[in-house]
Amino acid sequence: AIYRVYRHNLLPRYDTTFAMRLHPFDVDMHGPELTWYYGDLSPCVHDYAFDDAGIVTETVPFRAYNPTMVSEWALIQLEGHLRSGSAEALVSCRRQLEWLIDTATPGPGGGLVWQHEYDTPEEAGPWISGIAQGMAISALLRGHCTMGDAAFRDTAVRAFEALDAPVEVGGLRFTDDQFPLWYEEDSRSGHILNGHLYALLGVFDLYRSTGSSIYKDRFELGLESTRASIEQFDLGFYSKYRFIDPHSANGPYHAIHVALMRILHQISGQDWCLEVAERWDRYARERRFKVEHFAFLTRQALRARRSRGVPPPRAGSDRLDQPRG
Repeated sequence: AIYRVYRHNLLPRYDTTFAMRLHPFDVDMHGPELTWYYGDLSPCVHDYAFDDAGIVTETVPFRAYNPTMVSEWALIQLEGHLRSGSAEALVSCRRQLEWLIDTATPGPGGGLVWQHEYDTPEEAGPWISGIAQGMAISALLRGHCTMGDAAFRDTAVRAFEALDAPVEVGGLRFTDDQFPLWYEEDSRSGHILNGHLYALLGVFDLYRSTGSSIYKDRFELGLESTRASIEQFDLGFYSKYRFIDPHSANGPYHAIHVALMRILHQISGQDWCLEVAERWDRYARERRFKVEHFAFLTRQALRARRSRGVPPPRAGSDRLDQPRG
């Protein structure tokens, strides 16, 4: 049992193969011309194929269109074009963005949403996601800046309207005394950290693109909600994926958390973002934290075994709408 905890729960949590990485060069994070994304998403897209129209699809655990993955692929292809001038990459980017426009459906707040047309263990299709909305906004706005198609910008604006609609009316913005603004990655209102932060980056892109104060205010309130709750995601040796989870983050998400907090520091200049990023980076590197983490997972497994409950999920099983990072 102890070996299984080590082999199937501890080790995969330190595998960052599919985690977003920071670009190895300075990226403009404030100007109105959106080109490079905040991080390198190319490691995130894996286990994929293409349909006959050249739209990326995921293949594991089944073949399906994933709006977040389509947005990621659009961003990756756009950056391929920026890097090399590849016309083929730009054509692929446009195909993904046009798919987003064609498949967007009316949603709450008079906005547009992308439905996930498949079931997961926790969601019954069709369902929507804050991370899909935020990533699509980021991709569409960069497509508009590069290709000049007004439909890309207009769709991004309407995607925000649905993202920002309250959860009580079917939207994705959660609000209470503890979380003044939190964009939910799924319908459980479980406060998934990476999903909220990716959504915030999409909102910040709208502010950069339009200069409208509504987007700036939403970004700043969402960042303040993150600051106020971030210690609740800190186990003292690793981060949590979801606020309501008792266990540590699975797969590459801890590395994603570190990268996102570094990005937020570069955007906002707020020192607490960098402090969290550096502390969580130490959790992943230093032996003493790994020992404490292993002891924590072992206690969880033994408690579950004694109560004949369900053991903690294997690393990599957390994320619902985009299991790649």
